Amino acid sequence: MTEIFGKKIGGGVPIDELLGAGALKPIFEGMMAPYVGNGNVVSGAVKLGGALVLPAIGGNGKFVRITQLALGVVGAEDLMRGLLGGVIPAIGGGARSTSDPFVEAM
Repeated sequence: MTEIFGKKIGGGVPIDELLGAGALKPIFEGMMAPYVGNGNVVSGAVKLGGALVLPAIGGNGKFVRITQLALGVVGAEDLMRGLLGGVIPAIGGGARSTSDPFVEAM
């Protein structure tokens, strides 16, 4: 198991940080969706912007790097859904994305 945690993905991201970001990603999506939405350009910009600013606020420790990676992935995903959702049907998102998580229930 220790052999796995020493490896890096893509030339720079350690496996343990990648796994940590994978665990935080759905938590951040759920926490931020009521405030900035999910799957649209605005939510992507806010999340990606937060990822870029985070090291200036929190330093460069392991938890900050994990949080930055999770926010960056969520933000990039939201931007692509918002920008390409209407063009590429498999991506979804686009004009249907909304900050109201209960819009489909009405």
